[in-house]
This record gives sequence, structure tokens and C-alpha cells, in this order.
Amino acid sequence: MTYDLVIVGGGPAGAFAAVTARRAGLRTAIVDQGGATTGCRVGDVIPPHGRRLLESAGVLAMLGPNDYLESCGTRSAWGSPSLAATDFIMSPLGSGWHVDRAAFNRALLAAAAAEGSTILSPARALDARRDRYGWQITLSVNGRMESLVAATLLDCSGRSALIARRQGASRLVDAAQTALIAWLETPRDTDRDATLVVESAPDGWWYSARLPAGNRVVGFITRLLSPALRHARIAAGWQALVARTAHVGAICRTHGYVLRQPPAVVSAASSRLDRIAGPDWAAAGDAAASFDPLAAQGILTAMLSGTFAAAAMAAHLGGGGAALADYARRLQGIHAEHVRACRRYYAVETRWPASPFWAMHAAQGESAVESFVA
Repeated sequence: MTYDLVIVGGGPAGAFAAVTARRAGLRTAIVDQGGATTGCRVGDVIPPHGRRLLESAGVLAMLGPNDYLESCGTRSAWGSPSLAATDFIMSPLGSGWHVDRAAFNRALLAAAAAEGSTILSPARALDARRDRYGWQITLSVNGRMESLVAATLLDCSGRSALIARRQGASRLVDAAQTALIAWLETPRDTDRDATLVVESAPDGWWYSARLPAGNRVVGFITRLLSPALRHARIAAGWQALVARTAHVGAICRTHGYVLRQPPAVVSAASSRLDRIAGPDWAAAGDAAASFDPLAAQGILTAMLSGTFAAAAMAAHLGGGGAALADYARRLQGIHAEHVRACRRYYAVETRWPASPFWAMHAAQGESAVESFVA
């Protein structure tokens, strides 16, 4: 089983990399963990400018009508207790989407398979070593040990960056923040809100969106060591915390949403690898650079980085000696601009200057951004 490119991770970055690689003529395989990777995400929102990418990769054709909801915009209480609306109706690109993430991931893999990629799932990469014949990859597929040989290797394994770390890469973290993610259910059929709601609070900020299955995702972004995080890890503490919000809590109360299980805790830090690419390998998606969920660009940027990485791999295999280094610099530039944009947006909220969360972001000035991406 010999390939031009093996991709570890079948999320948005991995699937878009596979589509791009196949269209460049590369023999491509995806090593996908399957259900283990679909349960907990910081966000499930795709902005309007992601539609063109989804159409071009054939993902839209793989999605059913119950796999997404049209999003008409964002309502945010940021720097003010009142909600201000940003409507997608004025955008020439149309609406955004709130997606069922499990269904979305299945559609991504289906689009990659339709282009001719080999999908190994559920599978887990156990080892990857490079010798004069290429990458020798050992993996477990449905409990069976198998081996692959690949000319190049792309790490799309998420923030854990399994492959890149084995090549000596380390993760550089910007703001040490985390997310508490809860999925709520209601027996009622009254919620028709088609917006992403964002609300700042003394200890961090909240977001919420209605999802296709009739449930609602609610996320709380706070400091890694916040006392609020410790209390909210259990259902009663989380319910008390969300009850103190003005807008997210009102949505939950109005429509009778209830928490069936304790919220999940996941990283929400903006970060990147100190080495995004090396000899015959690169990283893409969250493995290469993760983004503050404030921008709601995580899925979109993952799709783009997978596309860019696969194009660089094809150029590299075609003799483009600087292709992978150029890709790494391009992704570093995207991440740097994202960090600057988030700094500007966090600076708008000035109501709680003594709060450790907001003081943490206020302390991250332009000089810190420059040193972070140097």
C-alpha cells in the first residue's frame, strides 16, 4: 500500500487536502479515527464565505437537508449589554451555516472518497518513520495492524499534532484559555433563532447557536485556571453560571433547554507549531495553527490550510524545492493576522478591566504578537 500522500486526520483540513491532492494526481489515503474525533468541537458554525469552498470540493452534494441550518447572521453583546446584529442578508455570498458536525465530517470524507482517496477508518497512526524509501507508517485499522509507505505525510490530527510532535515540533500558545462546551436539548419546538449569539461576561465570553438536530450548542470561553471553570465542570455549576448571563441564559429559559450531561472541556487557545513543515511532511488545520473561536473561522481556516498544504505537497513532489517552506510562511502570516484581529476585537470590551480574563487579553499587545510569530 504505497501512496504519494498519506493524511493523518479526516476532519475539514484532512478532507480538503485529500480532494486537492487527488485533483493534482496524487495517490492519497486518509487515516481517520472515526467517531472518536467527532464528539467535541469548539464551534459548529461556517461563515458565508465557506460556501464556495464547500461547493468546489463537492461537499454540498454529500450533505442532506437535515445536516445543517441556514444562519442569517450574528447577534453580539460585546462592549455593551445590548445585542447588536450583523446580518448575512447583505452579503453577496449568502447565509452562513450551523452544521451537525458528525454529519458534516461524514460528508467531508465522502467527498474525499468520491475523488478517489483511500479512506482508512476507524484507524489510528501508531508510528511514522522516514527512510530512503519514504515514510513507513504503522497503523491500527479496525484493530488490525497494517503498514503504509508514503512519499509525503500531512498531519491533520488536530491540536495534538501527533506526527509533527514526533518530528520535533512544539506548540507555541498565545492566550491560555479554554472552552466549556455543552449541548442542550428541549422537548419544545419553539426555537427559531437562526443567528449565532455572542455575549461577553466578567469571566470570559459565551456563544450559542441552534443546531440541525433540534438541540443547541452553548460555549463558554474563559481562562485555563479560572475559578468559574472549576465550578462549571459539573452540571449544577454550569447551570448557575449560564443563569447569570443576560442573553444566552434567556434563550435557554425561554425554550426550555436542559443539560443532559456535564459540559466538555476543550482547548480554545490561539496557538501554532514552531515548525509547520519539514522534510517531506507538513501540518495543516488545528495541528498546524489553532485559532481563537472569537473569529468563528476555525472550520473555514482548516479547509483552506488543508487545500494550501496539499497544493504545496504536489509542488514539492514535482520538484518545487521551496514549496513546503513557502506554505509554512503563508500559514504563519494567516495566523499572525488572525491574532492581530482578535487583539483589536478584545480591546473593544472595556467593562471589566480588573477581570483576570480581560486583563490577560489587554496585556497581549502588538509587540507580543510580533514576537509570537517571529
